Amino acid sequence: MTVQSNFAPKYLVYGWHIMWQQGLRRYVVLPLLINLLLFSAGLVWAIDNSPIWVATIMAQLPSYLQFLTVVIWPLVIITIVMVFALSFTTLATIVASPFNSILAEQVVYRRAGLTAAPVTLLGLLGDIPRVLVRELQKLVYLLPRLLVVALLALLLPVVGQLLWLLFAGWMMTLQYIDYTFDNQRISFSQMRAELAQQRGKSVSFGVALVIVASIPLVNLLIMPLAVCAASALWVDHFRPATLLSEQQ
Repeated sequence: MTVQSNFAPKYLVYGWHIMWQQGLRRYVVLPLLINLLLFSAGLVWAIDNSPIWVATIMAQLPSYLQFLTVVIWPLVIITIVMVFALSFTTLATIVASPFNSILAEQVVYRRAGLTAAPVTLLGLLGDIPRVLVRELQKLVYLLPRLLVVALLALLLPVVGQLLWLLFAGWMMTLQYIDYTFDNQRISFSQMRAELAQQRGKSVSFGVALVIVASIPLVNLLIMPLAVCAASALWVDHFRPATLLSEQQ
């Protein structure tokens, strides 16, 4: 088994290499293709409708504020882009979640030096309800907190942005390491408790993901990369507490 690291961001390098290995590529390429199709369709729809949305919002301005149109118009466009990006990311994550669950399981066994059970279509279909329920749990937990932290980021210069970065890191770690915890039937609340026990490692891993996700083009591959990296992190640092079954 690969030697573990106490520097959590280092697992991103491991994730990048293993995601292209034979037997894993199918769980990387297929959801990427689906997500690219969704993104392309959503982008075309957003571009077609943006002028209508902008005109509608501008029409709501009182006549004495019309001179602010030049300033408000770019803000409206930025808001539309941000809402679209968030909506697409959420949808893409939900669509890819069954594949991410399988990818996480396969990486865990490889990292642990074990032989994984073969993946079947029936098994994939059977896991979909459980995986989707888990995604809903994450949304219910993250969205209210995301709104609060976003508000603080607007109201508190510097401090607010730092809080945003740290929360974004926590959010990314929760999202991607959860596939492995869920595969082991570890509850969402117990997973959060275990991550909190190693909060520094958990947040630093997520912050590294946030930084990588901000790189153009690379961000298109952030989902499988993050799943692979988080799965390896789980094996090395959270496995003793959750006890991966080794009956292989």
